[in-house]
Amino acid sequence: MDAPSLAMSANRGDAHAMGAIFGPEQAKLRSIARFVAGRTLDPDDLLSDAVTTTVGKWRAGCGPTANVVAYAAQTMRNRVRDEARSPRSRVIALEGIEIAEQPRDHDIDLHAEFAQVRRALAALPADQRLALVATVVDGRKPADLVDELRRPAPAISSLLRRAKLGLRRAILVDLIHRNAQDEVCRRGAQSLPERVPTDLDDWDDAGSRTLGHVRSCTGCTAAWESFASLPFTLVA
Repeated sequence: MDAPSLAMSANRGDAHAMGAIFGPEQAKLRSIARFVAGRTLDPDDLLSDAVTTTVGKWRAGCGPTANVVAYAAQTMRNRVRDEARSPRSRVIALEGIEIAEQPRDHDIDLHAEFAQVRRALAALPADQRLALVATVVDGRKPADLVDELRRPAPAISSLLRRAKLGLRRAILVDLIHRNAQDEVCRRGAQSLPERVPTDLDDWDDAGSRTLGHVRSCTGCTAAWESFASLPFTLVA
């Protein structure tokens, strides 16, 4: 049974399907848990809580029916965020020394995600970067950029589509480089397809050496799951 069919069965309360989904993904999920937990929570507790939450949703008939690993990764991120917002994260006194309140995890997440987007933007050609910033940030239309980019509006629309694809890919490359375990990871990042799928299961090149490496590398899969859990408002 393929992954989507297993997820549908799990959402109907099939315990065997639940085990069949999570069993083969344990190494990947542990790697994601370590990446997400940081110094905030114990990774094993974080993973256990995410699996328990997902199973509970399935038993209630409202769990994920696709991208289960990405769903579990987002559940872990939410748990860490909630922990950072709890009273334990507020100002406390220790032997007369005041420990300042830590930034909320939501703000930390946003700062990290904005930094990723800035690094990815810097990697794009200048015309693509200009088109993205002008349309997405400034709210301008392709027709408004005809004189600035010296090309017709339809060509600017095509440039914008390429820029969005390029930005997605650049964000993933950046994440893989930051999680790279060796040079093979870095070379693989440069061999990613132009149109990178959010879910590895949607990668249609089954014979790709890069895909084979990503599936077997805990660092690359953790980077990909972080990529899958990002809110791609800017590049949708």
